[in-house]
Amino acid sequence: MDNKNVKNKVKDLRQSLANHRLQNRLAIGLLVATTVFSGAMSLQTMGSTGDSASEAMVSAQATTASVSQEQVDLVGVSENEAQTDAASLSGQLTAKAAESLAQTGDKTIAEAKQKADEANAKAAEEEAKAKAAEETKTKAAKSRAMKKAQAAAAEQTVSTQTEEAASESTSQETDSVEVSTVSPYFGSDGLLVMTGSANAREVARLLLAIPGHRRGSAYHKSTGLDSLIDSLSVEEATWVIHTIEGKGFGQTSSGYAGVDSHASHQAFLTKQVNRRFGGNIRTLLKKWGTYSYGGY
Repeated sequence: MDNKNVKNKVKDLRQSLANHRLQNRLAIGLLVATTVFSGAMSLQTMGSTGDSASEAMVSAQATTASVSQEQVDLVGVSENEAQTDAASLSGQLTAKAAESLAQTGDKTIAEAKQKADEANAKAAEEEAKAKAAEETKTKAAKSRAMKKAQAAAAEQTVSTQTEEAASESTSQETDSVEVSTVSPYFGSDGLLVMTGSANAREVARLLLAIPGHRRGSAYHKSTGLDSLIDSLSVEEATWVIHTIEGKGFGQTSSGYAGVDSHASHQAFLTKQVNRRFGGNIRTLLKKWGTYSYGGY
């Protein structure tokens, strides 16, 4: 039974109850009038005394009261039944409404949960897309930075090679001019030409005797070391510095220490002899051991 039918049923029961009440009231009135009329007629027919009339009136009143009570009881029974039916229908209506509300509530909750799940899934998808885009952007930026660094490194390498080639060309020109006077020069084996001698060995011994191999300016003068250095040939002077510094002429910062090769000898000639000491190998020996650090 739907809500509309229940409401109509309750309305019909209320109308029926009102009709019952009206009919009972009419019946009671008619019965009372009939009883009174019958009593009066009895009084006239019997010609009764005052006491007999009184008894007849009392009897009529008792009869009226009895009938009235029966009608009242009937009305009460009808009203109770109607109220019971109305209460039952009302209870059914309430249960039906509660059931409908519960179903509506469950449906609303389910729809809300579904929408929330869809929103969360969409948010997670958007977040994943944003993260992927950010990673792609970061990778692209790293790739551009790496390419830029590689290009700069290549450019620096080309520039360095150009400078070294120019320096080598200059040193070779210098060697050709001063090959046997002040600057070392290369032999057929690609290394600087050097020759040992008694004077060369003495110069090497005196240099190595400088305390700590530093701050030895006074030592150079007191031992006559510089005069002995001036007596050496270019080949002898080159032999001396190679002997006390070792292979690669001790070029630690250039990474050539301990390595005898054309590259290490060329670096020594270009960066040390030519740039620092004016291309004069004897000047280098005269400065060796005079700095605040060891060597030259």
